[in-house]
Amino acid sequence: MRNRSSNLFSLIELLVALAILGLGLAFLVQALGHAGAMRRVGRSLTIVPSLAQEKVEEALLACAEGGALPKAVQGRGSGPATGLTWRRTLTPRAVSGGAVVDIQVTVHWREGKRERTYVLQTSSRPSWTGGGL
Repeated sequence: MRNRSSNLFSLIELLVALAILGLGLAFLVQALGHAGAMRRVGRSLTIVPSLAQEKVEEALLACAEGGALPKAVQGRGSGPATGLTWRRTLTPRAVSGGAVVDIQVTVHWREGKRERTYVLQTSSRPSWTGGGL
């Protein structure tokens, strides 16, 4: 009789251990799914602003060099920015003492089923004296 009760106790211990293992695996799967979501968010927080800043700097460099720029340009990201589309618009306006160019870069991408948008705006005083835009 003693042997049977110790076998029964071992069976209960085994069932409890399996239940704990099952819960642990469930939490692990959930954590891995969360890590994938955080990786996608990390992309949004690093690559998207970097692409927008790059396109603003291209426009600022052209303004500083006095080059002519189209009022609107669009394109697709490549490399780490694959899957992103961007649009840069330049809007000249007169201010006291000269002219200013407003630069806006809009980046679009899809995150799962959601469409996402990031907008970066700045202004620059171009160095050219005429023409340009």
